[in-house]
This record gives sequence, structure tokens and C-alpha cells, in this order.
Amino acid sequence: METDNQQGEDREIQENQQSGLDTTENNTSAPVPDHNTYQLARDRERREPRLPSKFRDYHLALNTDTSEPSSYEEALESRNSDKWKTAMGEEINSLMKKKTWILVPKPKDSSIVDCK
Repeated sequence: METDNQQGEDREIQENQQSGLDTTENNTSAPVPDHNTYQLARDRERREPRLPSKFRDYHLALNTDTSEPSSYEEALESRNSDKWKTAMGEEINSLMKKKTWILVPKPKDSSIVDCK
């Protein structure tokens, strides 16, 4: 009788394994969080964004006088006009030497396009 009983259990285990059922019981279960105290990330108080300390002193560098003339006239009227004239001459000579562009006469009956 025991052999019939064992064979029946073995047959039941094989059937369950074939059908994908797990006959073992797991007594330990995962803890279920209490939804009253569960806090989502979106519910948390947001911190105030702050600039990292390594960047805090850079705004002082912008307070210096680094204005450059925006036109030829402003460059000639500035207190460093002699330096601006020298720099402009060097730049034109460099462009001519490298053949970046060539100076050509203005064609008759045509307008010159200004640049900003």
C-alpha cells in the first residue's frame, strides 16, 4: 500500500512539474509596506538647488571692464586707439600674406553690401 501511495505522489509531482505548478509552500513572505507611511519621491520636499562652491567666485571675474569697441569709430576714439590701429594693421597684413582675400576695385553701377 505504501508503494501505491508513493507512486501516486510521484505521479502527482511529475504532473505538477509538467504543468508548471510549484507544490512547495513558501512560509516566508515579503514584507508589505504600510501605504499610510509610504512616501514617494514625488511627495518628498524638494531641496533648493545651489551652485557648487567651486563656481561661486566666478561671477566676480565678470565685473571687470572688458568692453571692446563695437565699431571702427569707437576703436579710434578709445584711449587705446594706437593699439587698435596696430592690431588692425597686423590682421590685414596677415590676411593678405595668407591670401585669405584680395582687395579689388569697386565695380561701376553696383552697391557695396555692408556687414555688421
